[in-house]
Amino acid sequence: MTVRESEDGEFKYIIIEGEGLDKDGVGIKVQDGNVLIFGEVKRTAGEGSGRSVSVSSFRRSFPAPDDVDPSGVAFEHDKGKVVIKFPKA
Repeated sequence: MTVRESEDGEFKYIIIEGEGLDKDGVGIKVQDGNVLIFGEVKRTAGEGSGRSVSVSSFRRSFPAPDDVDPSGVAFEHDKGKVVIKFPKA
């Protein structure tokens, strides 16, 4: 899983990417100046009777960006990617 930050004129973004990361397996909380992302990542390998599925749990916490309004935070999910948008204060 990789985490990077970016910004534009209106928002600061935290972008989280990882194989198997999808909206149904991810929870996000912004609390006390921290961002907490948690959930499960599923990976499938092989086909037919040789198919295997592995499930990994994760939990990661990091500070929210400075000078943002945490009450207006928004989340966007896409397969393999989660974008957290913080409006600039």
